[in-house]
Amino acid sequence: MGSVRYKHLNNITRQIWEWCENRHIFIVASCINTRDNLSRL
Repeated sequence: MGSVRYKHLNNITRQIWEWCENRHIFIVASCINTRDNLSRL
């Protein structure tokens, strides 16, 4: 978690993170190439 631009979104993210952590669920963020993402439509 880097710098905070939108505090309300950071709070939601923290809640999701803690919910997952309490249940031993590991989440990862990844980048999808725009071209690959559009081809799924």
